[in-house]
Amino acid sequence: MPGARHNGIRFGRLNVGLLCLLLGATSAVALPLSGVVTSDGGDAIAGASVQIWPKEAETEDAQSRSGAPTAHTKTDERGRFALANVPAGRYRVAIEAPGFVPHDIGALAVPRDGALPPIRVALPPAVFIAGAVVDAKGEAVADAVVETERAGGRALEARADANGRFRMGPFAAGEEVFLAVHATGVGRVLRWEAVAPRDDLRIRIRGGGALRGRVTDRETGLPIADFHMTIAGPQGSARTRAKRFQSEDGVFVWDALPPGRFAATVAVDGYQLHTVPELHLPQDGADVDLPIAMNPGTVVRGRVVDAATGLPVAGALITAREGAWVSYQPLAPIDANKPFGIASTKTDAEGGFVLRQLPLEAVTVRVRATGYLSATAVAQPNETLAAIELSAGATLRGWLVDREGMATDGVVVLWYPLSAERRTTAATAEGGFAFEQVAEGRYRLWGHAAPAAERWSFEEEQAGIAVVVSPGDSVIETDVALDRTEGCDVEVTVRGLLAGESARVELTHFNRRRQRRQVAHADDAGRFALSVRAGAVRVRARTSAGRVLTRRVAAPCAADHPLDFHFDGRSRLYGTVTRRGEPVRATVRVQALAQNAEACGSDAAASNAASAGNSRPDCPPVLGASAATSPSGQYAIRGLRPGAYALEVVGTGHRREARVARDTRVDIQLRDDEREVDFAGVVTAADTQQPLPGVYVSLRLKEGSADFDVIARRTDSNGAFAMRLTPGKYRLFANKTGFAPQWRDQDILETTTHPEISLAAAAGARVRVTDAETGQPLPYVALGVADQGIPLRLTAAGTANLWRDLEGQDLLFRHPNYEDVLIHRWDGAPLEIQMRGHADKDEQAP
Repeated sequence: MPGARHNGIRFGRLNVGLLCLLLGATSAVALPLSGVVTSDGGDAIAGASVQIWPKEAETEDAQSRSGAPTAHTKTDERGRFALANVPAGRYRVAIEAPGFVPHDIGALAVPRDGALPPIRVALPPAVFIAGAVVDAKGEAVADAVVETERAGGRALEARADANGRFRMGPFAAGEEVFLAVHATGVGRVLRWEAVAPRDDLRIRIRGGGALRGRVTDRETGLPIADFHMTIAGPQGSARTRAKRFQSEDGVFVWDALPPGRFAATVAVDGYQLHTVPELHLPQDGADVDLPIAMNPGTVVRGRVVDAATGLPVAGALITAREGAWVSYQPLAPIDANKPFGIASTKTDAEGGFVLRQLPLEAVTVRVRATGYLSATAVAQPNETLAAIELSAGATLRGWLVDREGMATDGVVVLWYPLSAERRTTAATAEGGFAFEQVAEGRYRLWGHAAPAAERWSFEEEQAGIAVVVSPGDSVIETDVALDRTEGCDVEVTVRGLLAGESARVELTHFNRRRQRRQVAHADDAGRFALSVRAGAVRVRARTSAGRVLTRRVAAPCAADHPLDFHFDGRSRLYGTVTRRGEPVRATVRVQALAQNAEACGSDAAASNAASAGNSRPDCPPVLGASAATSPSGQYAIRGLRPGAYALEVVGTGHRREARVARDTRVDIQLRDDEREVDFAGVVTAADTQQPLPGVYVSLRLKEGSADFDVIARRTDSNGAFAMRLTPGKYRLFANKTGFAPQWRDQDILETTTHPEISLAAAAGARVRVTDAETGQPLPYVALGVADQGIPLRLTAAGTANLWRDLEGQDLLFRHPNYEDVLIHRWDGAPLEIQMRGHADKDEQAP
């Protein structure tokens, strides 16, 4: 049973077990529950209500309540309360007093043994939010409903009076409140932000515009007194409104339509159906005039009968389309709903129909009925058609047989060449196959093997068999032969991959007009396996560096047609790493610095590019290639393009440039001082010298033309961070919300470095950012300073402090829903920023 509301609190399902335990069990351990309720100034609050509910074991939702309270009491003149014999368990507690903000305890544990300390609760004084609800024109909206939900799950609701005024609460001072407002026939606002207390809130509901107009005869100009009008929309909404208007002047009025794009139709007997496909109601709620002039229309009459029996077909759907359309008989009946803006009707018990509101030209009438094939007929204005016959069609059935003539499982395809329509059905060895409701015409049939039975089977080229369905045919039987060959599993290798390069293989099967494609990814050694169907295939090996090789194979399962691919190899960088003549176990890493022209023109690069359709080969750099040294200190990195590289021995601080051309030997002799060192410290606040947790600390090392490492950490709860780095010159950045960010050059010494990082509080001049139209404060903006982008969080009042280091710089305030605000050379004075929304943004929320 859905939960009910009481005193602004949401109650869920009643936990019957716990309630019985509280009220009837005598064996459970029970303790007194007591406490004191005061104001936040310490004064006792008499008469405060204290209620408890058992916390349901199956949910941790701290907001739900279970029906009526299990126990209830009030505080005495000293603010004290006591509940005797409360069994052990977990409870929810609600404390309320007039003039104060209610207090909720989501989960209070009553122990099985031991003393339960008294509960001490201080209630802050209650404040309220009041204001007015207006529409797009600024007029008061009476009876608008304003809702919100406070922390603790308390749902609050207020209703505007005749002047649109409302008041709701209680709230705590400074509490952020998000209001939802809706008014029948006007519109709604889903999220309007306010900070309590507030007595001048003005909530605007857009919409409420009216659509009005007059319907007349186009030829005479006289008003049409009786007509039906339908409105669909707004765009994105499935809602459709229909209304009959009767007015001597032909006037219609639709009140309180929301803004957006609509479609409208007007239907009058004896006139063509008038459609307005694009009707725009503006965002400001302004009224829209829509004059409508109706064109005289025609009617078409007819009758629908069963082709086999001649009996009438009742309930058939009749639709019309302008013009004479040639229509082929479909393979099966089509079930369709009435399209918007198209004249339609249904046949009566005698199979008769009358289509009205048609244009003064030929139309194509289409008839659809359950259990029949659809039929079409071309009608001239005001014509009575001859009887339209509906046929149930023929049944086409048979067996799918293999080479030995044995029935087998599979799929049978029925194809109608004139309209290229295709139907498929499953065939079984026990029951064969069947196609119902097949229209007269010439078809082709062919069969496929069941994929579950032969996973990689593949049919040879088939022309299929021809089947002719004549008028009056009811059942046609035929067998479909299946001729197939089997596939195979192949293992393929891609050789000659570059360092850091991966490969994938695309295999495309050709089968009549259709193609089947499968993709496999090679492992680290360039190997992959594919299950291949018999028949012609195209195999393409594509690498992550953009190299492509393509081959066509007529019989991939044959032993004399291997699918291996061989790309031309590239250069090798090798050598030894030693310190004082002794081998060093380490990792050697290289990173491309530049490309040589010869790298794009050597070996098979040009031919690979041509096969991929490129005018010149693509030669992206190889990034992050590395190799570990052997016990004898030797290393080798294969598959490099010729060119310049940044070489690094990880963990030693040894960096250099190396040029690679074919096989290149680079021996590395490490010095004793080339080692990683500790870089650790504590980030503190400049004013209090207290550690700052959560500070983002990053370092970037730049030597020559290469950036080697970017290292970042966040400080722990003690403001500390630690990392291992090779000695050098770094660029340090430290940032934390509420503090001035710090950029500086940092020298990492050859011994442990303990930097002193102190961030100054952003205690400069205050900035306040609000919505220029509503005055509502914004929760955040992005502050752009020079090339740096810094998120600037604002308080509930829309304020923040700017640090003094920004004086003299250009400040750019940005928000995705508002236009940018640029402050040239800020002078350090307080700022009041009013941001204006984009013209195309939704204004329902502040």
